[in-house]
Amino acid sequence: ATWKYNAILAGAYCSITGIAGYYAYKGHQYLTAETSPTHHSLLEVQKAFLYGQPLESADNAVNICGRIKCMKPDQLTHLSGTHKPFSWVIGNCGLYQLSKCKSDYDKLILLGAKKEWLELQLYNGNHFNLYLFPEISENYSAKWATWQGIFELLKENEPEIYEKILPFKEDLINTPFDDIEAKSDFEFMDVEELGPKDPRYLTKDRFLNIEDDELTLSDSRFLLYCYLGLSALFNGNGYTVDEYGKQGCKEYLIKNMKLEDMENIKLIELDVRIPKD
Repeated sequence: ATWKYNAILAGAYCSITGIAGYYAYKGHQYLTAETSPTHHSLLEVQKAFLYGQPLESADNAVNICGRIKCMKPDQLTHLSGTHKPFSWVIGNCGLYQLSKCKSDYDKLILLGAKKEWLELQLYNGNHFNLYLFPEISENYSAKWATWQGIFELLKENEPEIYEKILPFKEDLINTPFDDIEAKSDFEFMDVEELGPKDPRYLTKDRFLNIEDDELTLSDSRFLLYCYLGLSALFNGNGYTVDEYGKQGCKEYLIKNMKLEDMENIKLIELDVRIPKD
C-alpha cells in the first residue's frame, strides 16, 4: 500500500481479544461491544486468519477493517507510529483477498510492500501483525485513499499543509513518482527509514518551516511519503498495487488511534518469511 507501511503492522506476543465496556449505537438500542453483531463477525474473521482458512466471500467481513503493522513489540501502542496522523487500512474486500493468500509474505506483497523493504524490516528485528476492528466508530471513520480523498483529508484535518501543498496538486497527481524522486538528493525510502533523527526527514513542522519560494515538488511528495505514508507505489486510484503494477484491494485512511482506545480490536500474529529465489 502504499504505505509505509506506515501500510504496516508489527508486533506483540499476545492476542488482543477485545476491549469490553465500549458501546455502539444500533437502531434504537445500545449494544455492548461484546454482544454487537460486528463483534461476532470479527471473531469469525479472526479465526479464519488464525487457522489459514480463506473467507467464503467479502460478505463475511462486512463492516470490518484490517491493518498490518510493522513495529518492534515495545513500540506497540498505536495503529501507526505516534508521529503519524493517519493509518492505512483495508476493508472487507481486502480482507477477503488477504485470506486467500498462501503465505503471510504474500499478504504483504498484495498490499504493496516490496521484497527489499520486507527484508530490511526483518533484519531490523521488526514483526508483523494483522489487526481487525470495526470499520466505523464514534472516534474514526475510513476515507478512501484516492488522490481526491488524500486532499480532502488534508483540507479537513491539516489545513496548513493543504494550503502549502495545493500549488503542487496537479503535478503530484500527474508526475510519476520516480521522476519526482529523481529531483531529490536522496532516495526517499533510505531517509524515511532513518526517521526524524535525520534532518532530511520531513515532519509536519519541518515542512511548514520551508519558505514558500523554496518549496519544491520533491519536498511536497516527500512530506506525503513521510507524514501520510504515500509510498512509491501509491498511484491515487484508491487501490493497493504491487511492484509489478498488479492492482490489489481498496485501501483507506483512518485517524491514527491508540490500540487501547479501539473497541473490539483483534490480533493475528504473522509469520513473514522471505522466499528463496
